Amino acid sequence: MRDVGLDMLFETEELNRKADVNKASMVRGLLSEELGESNVSAYASLEEASEALSTADLAFVDFFLGKEEQLQAALDRIKDNAELLRRPQLLFFMSSRANIDTQQRVRAMVRKQSAFFEVMRKQDITKEFVKARLDRKLQSFEANKSLVAIIENLAKSISDAAGTLVEMTEVLETHDLVLLNLARLEAEGETLGEYLTWLFSEFVAAKARRLSNEQKSTPIDSKQIGFTGQLSQSKVLFDLFSEVVFGPGLGREERLRFGEVLMLAADPSQYLLVITPACDLARCEPSLEVLCVPGKASPFNDVKVHATQRLYGKAGRGGALCHLRVHPNAQGDKEMYSLIEWNTKAAFTKSVEYLESEVFKRVQLMNEVFAQEVKEEALRSLGRVGTQINPPPAVPLSATIRWRRPKEVKDRRTPDESFLAALMTYSEVNKGPMIVLSDAFREWIRKEIESAAGGQSLEPRLTECLADLSREHFEANSNGVVNGKYLRIQVMPSSSSSEPLPALGNNVFLEITLWTDSKEGGNE
Repeated sequence: MRDVGLDMLFETEELNRKADVNKASMVRGLLSEELGESNVSAYASLEEASEALSTADLAFVDFFLGKEEQLQAALDRIKDNAELLRRPQLLFFMSSRANIDTQQRVRAMVRKQSAFFEVMRKQDITKEFVKARLDRKLQSFEANKSLVAIIENLAKSISDAAGTLVEMTEVLETHDLVLLNLARLEAEGETLGEYLTWLFSEFVAAKARRLSNEQKSTPIDSKQIGFTGQLSQSKVLFDLFSEVVFGPGLGREERLRFGEVLMLAADPSQYLLVITPACDLARCEPSLEVLCVPGKASPFNDVKVHATQRLYGKAGRGGALCHLRVHPNAQGDKEMYSLIEWNTKAAFTKSVEYLESEVFKRVQLMNEVFAQEVKEEALRSLGRVGTQINPPPAVPLSATIRWRRPKEVKDRRTPDESFLAALMTYSEVNKGPMIVLSDAFREWIRKEIESAAGGQSLEPRLTECLADLSREHFEANSNGVVNGKYLRIQVMPSSSSSEPLPALGNNVFLEITLWTDSKEGGNE
């Protein structure tokens, strides 16, 4: 670290120096030793540090200005200085009171990914701890920056494409729209708004792809990028993909569409997908027979199950096409899921009049690409249409550990709201659950086991288990269990956490039980 050449910044409190000044001084001393005294600067407030923060590579900031400062006051101060705090390449907050929810709120305020942001608990701060955290951030820094560059380049491409579209619309003549509507759209039964929505969105997508393809991408080594476990797991990619697959439903007054999803009013588990071509549905008679594919939905709210199989594509029984439906809900309500399995071998026709009646609810409109895939599977006329890989949702987990010592078995439960122990998600490689342990959890396990040993040497087989925890991820079986030589990892619902765990197996020297909430819900 001596040659890194980072400018170091601290904001130390003035209201109550005696409580935490030793920690700040110790960290500053370590950084001065590693980087040189001239590269380390300390400031008593954000106002004093504002100029230095603009060009800093690294900043350490006290979360609370004294023990009497309330949480909301600290959050307001951080929010007011969010743009300033965003500028350093790496940002560390130091706090003895900020839990995982608070850390997430702060990260959102300063808009920094966890790869470049971390909260250090003051009770954990030692020279070894700080040095290890800095080394880890620096080792993965370039790989993480490469990932961020991909996102930023694509976002810029989309912004540029949208800007070009706006410029073009400013010179678009209204009489051109009228002629288009008279010449083509009225005959097809499509409104001008619908057509322009399609045209504009396709233009932005095509332009963005063209611009992003001009950018050079840097190879990324996934082994360099860790999961800290200190922030709530984001579902941004999963939410984006879900939004693409199913769009909003249509009103009763609108005509039936290709790709429309209907739900039987009397049985919310029964669905129909309309696959009659759009041109046939334009200005059609109520008696027109419409081709539909039936689907059966099952509740899919158990987050553990999300990591056991694919949620889109051929994932059902016998390779049936499935799609995860995220039910539209009110702001703040829990998300509800249904996995719809389409019976493409049982397609049938019903009249437009029947499908538009009160017998069905017009719930959502499926993206044309995915609706076309169901259609092609049903008709087997043009061949299968491939779709993009869906980003699987990641399930955050807490944990209980048990380990074998001479003549006894010890156990510990992860502290509430301190960190996330692990994530579980679906792996396309082994077609089942994949478990990723967080860095904070691995450090906590080692600390607890070594502390219980009281300075004595650990049993070699237990030491082997600790070394095995450094693996990038663990492939679990369909029951969420990983059986190693002396290490066992199992996933269980939190509803069972109050019950005693079965006796530790004779060959198991370290057992990790990961707990996950199980949510129940219907299809409404």
